[in-house]
Amino acid sequence: PPLAGFVNPGGWTGIRVARDGAAIATLVRERAGDGPVATLSPIHVLEGHLPVYPHLALGQFMVRAAPWVPERDRRHYAYFITPDTIPALLTTQPPAAILTGMDGDTDAALDAFATGRGYRVVPLSLKKAEDAERVRLYLAR
Repeated sequence: PPLAGFVNPGGWTGIRVARDGAAIATLVRERAGDGPVATLSPIHVLEGHLPVYPHLALGQFMVRAAPWVPERDRRHYAYFITPDTIPALLTTQPPAAILTGMDGDTDAALDAFATGRGYRVVPLSLKKAEDAERVRLYLAR
């Protein structure tokens, strides 16, 4: 059975992620425009050829590591971001969409911004995401 997957390329992770990314891009472009997407899981957004914030391009890693980066060293990062500074970034550069649900509690700042600003939520089920049942795409109104 393990070799059976090789004859069905449509089931390969890379193909599924690309397909999911294209579907996300279609939803965003049709319902919210062409602006950037705020997410801590940028692979699907990038596969859909949508712009992401450079501050969030490293995904969850910068946000998780931020508390351990001393204040004096933060100036060395062109796009340093913390959960506390995410709302300010998104307020000055509002996203067309926000994708959350794949990084557990690290997405809390993005979820709070989306719900507080009246973004419409579209539940998604991504085939190759660990927490696929909790993935949410928020679209600007």
